[in-house]
Amino acid sequence: CVRVGNLCVVAGGARQVVNIDMAKGALSTGRDNHRLNGHDVSRVIFQGIDIFKSWSRLKKYGPYDLLISDPPSFQKGSVNIQRDYYKIISRIPQLVKPGGMLMLCLNSPDLDDDFLRQQVLEYCPDCQLVGKIENPKVFKEAQQGKGLKVYLYQYR
Repeated sequence: CVRVGNLCVVAGGARQVVNIDMAKGALSTGRDNHRLNGHDVSRVIFQGIDIFKSWSRLKKYGPYDLLISDPPSFQKGSVNIQRDYYKIISRIPQLVKPGGMLMLCLNSPDLDDDFLRQQVLEYCPDCQLVGKIENPKVFKEAQQGKGLKVYLYQYR
């Protein structure tokens, strides 16, 4: 995730942050954002990888205290989140420390809240729902339930 989430984690004092994105441009923007915010970029690792093909590189820096998953809903030839999100969720035990936190995001108008909750129940039942982060009122959805869904879980 090279978006706002990792900026907050660094600003909050994380010892190390690993940013992963297939898009090199997104990683470059992430680097720029950290510099613009005065962050020590030596604490930030940028990996231009396809996580679905590079689990060992992802595990290399773990286990993680916090995992933020905000995958694209669809990328031609690589990601179809309805088909692929379980692959991320089923790897949580290999990636996250017991007691670690997860922020799981889903930004697909075609998939509702139940989709993500069911994926977690089925593929990582050791995750306990902590809560849902509601979207700010300024981001009013044209159609209820079609916008960004963000859930917090704790891995037990």
